Amino acid sequence: MKALPRFSGPVLVVLFASCSFCPPTFCAETLEVVRVDVHERLYPDRWPRPAEPGAVSVPRGTPATFQFAVRTQAKGIARLDFTCDIAGRSRLHWLQAVHVEGNSQGSLKNRPGGEVPKGWMNHLVRAAPFDTLEVLVEGNRMPIVAGRTNGAVLEFTVPRDTKPGTYEGELRGARGGDRRPIVVTGDDCTIRNETEYRIVLQPSAGGNTVVSFGPVTDLGTDNTVSRMGQSTSMEG
Repeated sequence: MKALPRFSGPVLVVLFASCSFCPPTFCAETLEVVRVDVHERLYPDRWPRPAEPGAVSVPRGTPATFQFAVRTQAKGIARLDFTCDIAGRSRLHWLQAVHVEGNSQGSLKNRPGGEVPKGWMNHLVRAAPFDTLEVLVEGNRMPIVAGRTNGAVLEFTVPRDTKPGTYEGELRGARGGDRRPIVVTGDDCTIRNETEYRIVLQPSAGGNTVVSFGPVTDLGTDNTVSRMGQSTSMEG
């Protein structure tokens, strides 16, 4: 945390979207999270372009809103967690889809399949029918539609007494519905698991070093196991 010289205005908050997922060696299902422009309209059948990287200027004492697209190939529940260098107030929402059956046809008409006046489509977001992610539902556990774009919105309020500077925040996404474990059978490996998934070290696994956020069941021999944020934790 380092104050910027000759800077006495708003606080700069840099947000990065990252993904906690099963290591590819053990599990092929991943959760992809990417920050998108807050004004970007999200559609379940389209993957949006990422937001431009860089710092975002946020006046102290005011909220800033950030939007994220989430995608995975397996349905279930995803849990989103936000951490930041400063202890501001944060609220997480997931976006519920709304179905649009017809485009505006003028004179308050939007009949499904109705003809849109010539030239109007150049000014409409897309041709109906389509779904758009629009309704805000507060909570950090969001239902995931497999293979489709899902959306989340973060509102973060910077405390009024925060010193001017550049701070970093991180939004982590983890699959929370499917609890199939990561099974390890080999020897002498270093494994870092940043998800909630359980790691199971089979009787044939020996001499491995495991650092895990999720629980670990050690059925092998001579394995070194520790839990993130804790000292040591081993389950036999």
